[in-house]
Amino acid sequence: MRRGARWTRGWGAVGVIAVAAGLGAGHARAQSAGDPLVHPDPAWELRTLDGERFTLGDLRGRPVFVNLWATWCPPCVAELASIDRLAAEVGDAATFLLVSPEDERAVREFARRRQLGVRPVLESTLVPEEFGLEALPHTVILDAGGGLVLRHRGAADWHTPEVEALLRRLATERSPVSGPIEPTLRLESPPRPGGPWTLEVGVPAGWSLYAPASADIDLGLPLAASWLSGTLRASATLSGPAPITETGEAGVTEVYRGRVWLRVTAPRGPVDALEVRWALCRADRCVPGTTRVEPGPRARPSAAA
Repeated sequence: MRRGARWTRGWGAVGVIAVAAGLGAGHARAQSAGDPLVHPDPAWELRTLDGERFTLGDLRGRPVFVNLWATWCPPCVAELASIDRLAAEVGDAATFLLVSPEDERAVREFARRRQLGVRPVLESTLVPEEFGLEALPHTVILDAGGGLVLRHRGAADWHTPEVEALLRRLATERSPVSGPIEPTLRLESPPRPGGPWTLEVGVPAGWSLYAPASADIDLGLPLAASWLSGTLRASATLSGPAPITETGEAGVTEVYRGRVWLRVTAPRGPVDALEVRWALCRADRCVPGTTRVEPGPRARPSAAA
């Protein structure tokens, strides 16, 4: 069947049932070292219903709201009205894309019948893997520099003051995050064999160390660690002081700021280093990464007690 072939080529073999089951939850993919935000492939090519081709990179200069949808997906159709209303409120402050993997004829007829305010476009090349697409509908918001700042799996009411405020703020930002952003990490060996190690974490000013927020808006990766010994890897458990609990637009978030000392479970046998997966967040931006930390001299013997 033609629809099925197009679906498999473009967005992977996932079904509408996955969408109907409710909102999914995932994490923004980590970017390469030194890259402060995940930047989906700017060469991703799209085309209008009039045949004009353009790339994601051509849209840099203002935020981009990308909604991946299909005419045969009921949850997708249900949220289109709220996207139209949001686009009308935001105006030229942001670019809106309704991207379908379907044939031009089906999308054109649907747009004519529904009188959509946001004109649909068609995919020409594969959707960037950084979008984390698993099922439709799926929405991402990019900042003016093409950095991924929000990813949402499933249908939603997009015409809200919070989303409008986010797009307007991104439109006025002229100083996107640049250069490597990462915490300072120091690993201290235990004072006695078998005791807990100490991981000292320094959070840059103006940033927060991420902990899981809400189920449907993913801003980064939870803090996690693994012991490394040669080619072997073993999980490590982190514990320490209670994080700061905040209630905001994204729900309840637990974060660390400033400097914190965490206990790390002792490994079995010798180790070379501790691999720490982290994410630093500021407002609706998150910078995820992975750092290899080698043991150093003890600078604060009682910090983990």
